Amino acid sequence: MPEVTEQNNVQSQVAEENNAPTKSKKGKGKSFILIMIVVEILMVFSAYFVINNVLKPRIPKEYLPKEEPTKEAKGPGAIMSIKDLVVNPAGSNGSRYLSASIGIEVDNEEIVKSLELRMPAIRDALIGILSSETVGQLSSADEKGILRDKIIEKLDQVLEPVKVRNVYFIEYVLQ
Repeated sequence: MPEVTEQNNVQSQVAEENNAPTKSKKGKGKSFILIMIVVEILMVFSAYFVINNVLKPRIPKEYLPKEEPTKEAKGPGAIMSIKDLVVNPAGSNGSRYLSASIGIEVDNEEIVKSLELRMPAIRDALIGILSSETVGQLSSADEKGILRDKIIEKLDQVLEPVKVRNVYFIEYVLQ
């Protein structure tokens, strides 16, 4: 009988040794899966960071989705015309000029009448923006959309609390 117990003890030791590596392999498999999940989460957050902080600022505003107009801003607005703006583009040393007439759309005709009192400030803001652009920027079709956005942003600051709905280039001659 003692031989049988010794054999059983030897077999149980061999079985324990064989089982020990499989338990550690299972532990390694779980830690590998956990590491892979953490790496995937880090990849998602880094992609989000790159899109929002690197790629999105480089997209022209005209390609981004527009905000829905407010309820009170729906329907046709009133347009105020600013004629005969003549500026020298930046870097042209007076050899080139831009002659433009611009329409500014606001909510209603009453606002247009009140803005006529602010005409010198509006013209000054428009001349400042147009004269800060180079000939290349003023002649590019893509840049006109960006220019339109700059004008709206500046006029919203100058005319606060009035919000400009849109800007139209009625005449635009670059010589």
